[in-house]
Amino acid sequence: MKDSGELKYFLGIEIARSKKGILMNQRKFVLELITELGLSGSRPVSTPMEYNLKLTYVKYDEYVDVKDKKHGDKVHVLSQFMQKPKESHLDVAIKVVKYVKNEPGLGILLSSKSVSHLIAYCDADWAACPNTRRSITSYAM
Repeated sequence: MKDSGELKYFLGIEIARSKKGILMNQRKFVLELITELGLSGSRPVSTPMEYNLKLTYVKYDEYVDVKDKKHGDKVHVLSQFMQKPKESHLDVAIKVVKYVKNEPGLGILLSSKSVSHLIAYCDADWAACPNTRRSITSYAM
């Protein structure tokens, strides 16, 4: 076993330590993605996706309703179309990257202070999918 020193970068995640705690982010990946897509000169956008945007499947041309929630939900919505993406899906994906361009170093802080409580947020949209009538539920802790 070998000690490689203090951990700085692991599996695409940058790790920075301070007295406040440990900050983990994917800044390098985000900046490479922005450069690869040729968006270095473009302006960042304030929202990741338009409210009430309708994305469609290629095969059935069915509608999927996208609610205005956190950007994690946008990635989930876009991932439904990975098998047969359309040009409109690429346009939305590029807008999500422009949204992330606002704060490429944003990450998760693992606080060094002791936390004695757990905070959880939950959101449910009952029968939101017009195709399957299934509910869409999101949570974060």
